[in-house]
Amino acid sequence: MTNTSACNLFRMEDIRGKDVLDVGCGGVRHSELEALAGNYTGINISVNALEEAKRRDSWRKLAVCDAENLPFRPNTFDSVFSIDTLTLLGDGCYGALKEMRRVTRGMVVFNVSHVDYPKTDLILELELKLITLMDNGSYTTLKTQEMPDRAFFDENNICLMLRELDLIPKGITILTANRERNLGLEPWKRHDEPDMDFKQKIFIRALKRQ
Repeated sequence: MTNTSACNLFRMEDIRGKDVLDVGCGGVRHSELEALAGNYTGINISVNALEEAKRRDSWRKLAVCDAENLPFRPNTFDSVFSIDTLTLLGDGCYGALKEMRRVTRGMVVFNVSHVDYPKTDLILELELKLITLMDNGSYTTLKTQEMPDRAFFDENNICLMLRELDLIPKGITILTANRERNLGLEPWKRHDEPDMDFKQKIFIRALKRQ
């Protein structure tokens, strides 16, 4: 995800000068967010990704850990965010969100993939035969023979999950594939494709109830 679309998750007051945790930071490519934060910490399950990030900046605060077992005390950070990670955790997405809520004293900001995404015509017929979509109440799990399980959401799923986690929604934005790919582009560069006009991502900004 580009810095432009990553920044659409946040308001400046969520990060400027704040203690911020990036869950699933990968190689730390979101330099704009990192530069704005007063104190940036990143966690990831991949040692290789964090080594790459360290090579580019040896002073970064990074930790190898599971998103469902964050090694921080409650209320450690002002804001916790996760970009393009929770969907990849499958059934672990709910536990990861619980942990994100635990360690923040303020905002939880994240995105997930919309359930319409795996249902589009972009998926080849052969792939469709290998896919099973299972409704788990607050999200839908996509199971394939070739890849780890992934979690997908719709608007109602998100609202239900936020209520269960006692998070107050402050913003829920749904982007089509066209809208996301055009974020940050000059008007003359924007272009919509007919087969990209499906709901792809949901961006959520929520406040921890005190």
